[in-house]
Amino acid sequence: MYRKEIKAYAQEINRQRMSVISKNKHKYSKFWDYPACISICYGLNKKKRKRKGFAKGYSHRPEGTRWATPLERKLSSIGSIGHPTKYCDNILGNCAEQHSANNYMNQYHELCLSNLYFSPTIRPRTGQVIDACSNCKYIFPNI
Repeated sequence: MYRKEIKAYAQEINRQRMSVISKNKHKYSKFWDYPACISICYGLNKKKRKRKGFAKGYSHRPEGTRWATPLERKLSSIGSIGHPTKYCDNILGNCAEQHSANNYMNQYHELCLSNLYFSPTIRPRTGQVIDACSNCKYIFPNI
């Protein structure tokens, strides 16, 4: 599910990157590089078995992120946001799945982590499908 959307999202990121590079061509500034991973989170209306909508997310540092309360509680229960956990060496709050879930929960006012589903997570630079880390597997029951 959402394979077309995740590929379109990767193409969108590539276009944005190329735009930033072309605009900053003659400036001595850092240009925006690809995020490590991108993901799409979606929910299902369980009574009607229909999709409710989706939200995109990419991997980046958790600083400045306004986390949805249920997700923040779950993240804090397994470790300190911004640091590796006992489950995984990945930094908690960095993953594309965590950011797409947060975007979905904030946009659609979802309160239950078990209602969240995810597209395949891909690396936009290569198109490679990336498996979810142990942190994400622990946080989200439907990964």
